Amino acid sequence: DMILTSGNVQKTQLEESPLLDNISIQVLGSVRNLKDSKTTSVKGDNLYCLVIPEGIDSEINQLFQFSLECAWALTEVTFIWRLHPLFSFNKLSVRNRFYKTLPDNIVISENELVEDFNKCQWVLYRGSSAVIQAVVAGLKPIYLHTSGEMKIDPLYEISNWKNEVTTINDFEKTMKGQIGSYQNYSQAEKYCLDMYTPLDHNVLIDTLREI
Repeated sequence: DMILTSGNVQKTQLEESPLLDNISIQVLGSVRNLKDSKTTSVKGDNLYCLVIPEGIDSEINQLFQFSLECAWALTEVTFIWRLHPLFSFNKLSVRNRFYKTLPDNIVISENELVEDFNKCQWVLYRGSSAVIQAVVAGLKPIYLHTSGEMKIDPLYEISNWKNEVTTINDFEKTMKGQIGSYQNYSQAEKYCLDMYTPLDHNVLIDTLREI
């Protein structure tokens, strides 16, 4: 009978579908507070890239394997690996032998997410919604795409403040390129903030009263 979304971005996307013309779509909001993602520290001269896979075995292996190969090729870049809370690195290293011996520029994170945001200039991702928080924190997103697959990019509508890579060579070019203009970032930041607007209980209460 109706659809409640977590933000204005999703509301706009759904309103563009003719199949939903007769369905009420309203923004309920979310308990996520993206403003907590904002960082105040100044990034240093060292190059850091945060790697954030979804909580799916295949996605973890794909992102970590790719970033491991990048780490061997680009020793000047430090990659910070984060896991979804449902997974642990101890269990991961048992299943995947290549995780047991890592180069010095691979760091396994045990920090709070915001602490990793403070260090990093880039974030390597695929389907993880944590990339939305990363953009609000000022990181530039790099989407890893496999040729021939359907994209699972949560930021598919963002173009200027984002790179897409398929090979290590693509990633290297991204590291050596300009990070982008402030105008590009401010547009991406607004987009991400509009994905999770503050929760408005009255939207749900008023709807239930009407029913």
